[in-house]
Amino acid sequence: MSEIEPLRIALARGRLLDESLALLKRIDIYPEQHPDEGRMLALETNRPDIELVVLRGGDIPTCVEQNGAAMGFVGSDILQEHRHSGLHDPIALGIGNCRMMLAAPEDHDAALASYDGMRIATKYPNITRDFFSKRGEQVRIIPLYGSMELAPMLGIADYIVDLVNTGKTLQAHGLVPVSELMRVSARLAVNRAAFRLEYDRIHPVVSAIAQVVEQAATV
Repeated sequence: MSEIEPLRIALARGRLLDESLALLKRIDIYPEQHPDEGRMLALETNRPDIELVVLRGGDIPTCVEQNGAAMGFVGSDILQEHRHSGLHDPIALGIGNCRMMLAAPEDHDAALASYDGMRIATKYPNITRDFFSKRGEQVRIIPLYGSMELAPMLGIADYIVDLVNTGKTLQAHGLVPVSELMRVSARLAVNRAAFRLEYDRIHPVVSAIAQVVEQAATV
């Protein structure tokens, strides 16, 4: 009889990782080695039936939808941008909170009534296009996936749409927030088919996460 593969939970690299690990530790799941201590991106945990995989945040929905992992911690911005149909997102995790903002150079025309025809650099073309479409405006999307704040200075965009936490990065590049597109936080994304087929394995983990998130919200 073949050995059952461990249940995989996908976590995002970067700013969300430590918050995700702290949340999992509250339900007594933690890696034997912190991701920063080595090069391994597939990590054994204190539980032989659970494994963690550390991925780029944008890859987590695909990984979970294709059943590379049963579930993953992923930003609501990524879920809304890519609109994966094979995912169930039952829990807002209360971590990774920030805002998606339209930002402009400090000397922009604050009295501008319409953004029609403006060039907007972003890695969120769908969310950005939908936002301006609801305003009855058509903008030109400039796809960028890093160093977004440099786009206006380099003359390749008039505005940017990106995630903002403290706003210090915008300020350092001479930019100011103009308008909020959406509030962003991390969610637990679960493979729909796996949730049905492996309910007895997945549901206890989902339920435990939901419980600690609820407890944290009442503190």
